[in-house]
Amino acid sequence: MPELNALTPELVAQMTKPSAKQQLLDWKVNKAKVQKLGVKEMRELLCVMLEKGHKAMVNMRLAGKRKRDDPEVVAEREAKMAASEIEQHRRKLGNAVRVQIEMGNYVIAARCGMVSSCPYHIFESLIVPNANKIVPSNYTRTSPVILCQIKGTPSIGNIFGVSKIRGGNRYSTYDAVEMDLTYQPETQEVRAWWKMSGF
Repeated sequence: MPELNALTPELVAQMTKPSAKQQLLDWKVNKAKVQKLGVKEMRELLCVMLEKGHKAMVNMRLAGKRKRDDPEVVAEREAKMAASEIEQHRRKLGNAVRVQIEMGNYVIAARCGMVSSCPYHIFESLIVPNANKIVPSNYTRTSPVILCQIKGTPSIGNIFGVSKIRGGNRYSTYDAVEMDLTYQPETQEVRAWWKMSGF
């Protein structure tokens, strides 16, 4: 049986730090000292470590909850969720446009219209900032119909995705260059018509 050594204050202080990672590190560093402890001393040390470790876990959980409730953290989390929601609707609207763009050998099919839907807040955050003209200019959520005129491939691409408004093959490539879009807030319906141009 190993020789019994009394626990030194330094050893106890090192072995009972609140950080679980630090406890493991200290355990490895003091492995030689720990191996010399008797059963009684080892039991006491483990009890102290478990108690301190449990308190450390509680403190970590409380700190995590305080961090989650912090206004800056909440605002950042909401911004990420909003960006994710916008991207989902961009993909949905873009797919509705892309399915209508069909390319033949030298010409593109004359299917340049689509119908989809999106919530009002997505309309305001995704479509309105990229529109060149909006009628009526003082629209509200209760307006029967809102017309948006969008000019230029970059602006249209910002709404639907650049790859979704393009069609082509080895002979020629076409992009949407102009678009008229209507939105009905009551039904959340989006209707769009566009003109393709290419070479």
